[in-house]
Amino acid sequence: QERPIVEVMTTICERVEVMFPEVVCSILAVDHDKRLHPLAAPSLPEHYNRAIDGIPAGPLAGSCGTAAWSGEPVNVEDIETDPLWADYKAMILPLGLHACWSSPIKLKTGRVAGTFAFYFREKRGPNSWHEQVVRACVQLCMVALERNEATESIARLAYYDPLTGLPNRLKLKMEMERCFDNATAPEAALIFLDSDHFKDVNDTLGHSVGEGGRKLSVERRRGVVWEEDIIARHGGDEFVIM
Repeated sequence: QERPIVEVMTTICERVEVMFPEVVCSILAVDHDKRLHPLAAPSLPEHYNRAIDGIPAGPLAGSCGTAAWSGEPVNVEDIETDPLWADYKAMILPLGLHACWSSPIKLKTGRVAGTFAFYFREKRGPNSWHEQVVRACVQLCMVALERNEATESIARLAYYDPLTGLPNRLKLKMEMERCFDNATAPEAALIFLDSDHFKDVNDTLGHSVGEGGRKLSVERRRGVVWEEDIIARHGGDEFVIM
């Protein structure tokens, strides 16, 4: 139904927790750098989700981080004594959760894009009914993540320059409207930059060198603007900083 990915994942967690009151459900995203980011965990406190946001997957990164790293389910029946949780148990045990079973969510390409976890209040593992439901949920999460990645890819094609990764002219227009149309007292500086002689570089050294030069100039500009500033590629060798 074109719902945001967080809303979809939260709904899955909430439905599971109604079926299994003994379970606390969590869904994490795994980015291309193999770092974990909470997507949905309606029964976990926000401070815990913030604490694990951005931790790297690895062989000793709790149940979820290890599942993301290995691509295989990880079942820890006693968080307090299992070495996988040595660095993280101090965060989860005070919440009254003592076991965690995590399954990787793999896209059709084979990349692990997320994890689906059951936390238990007792020292235990899953039963056959848990396993059956998790298989279905992991499949749903895979479909949702693939659809979300496709949507983001389409948005990048529509609003971002493929060479530099900067917002394009259309995205710049949208950002200017967002910043100024509803502002009571808008203030801004608009800098228009035109890089000279790039055609000479392309003609003499080749387009690959010219494209490398454009990318380098973009990285240098990114390094000297403020976080709230916007750099856009207006077209060709023309750039705009707002």
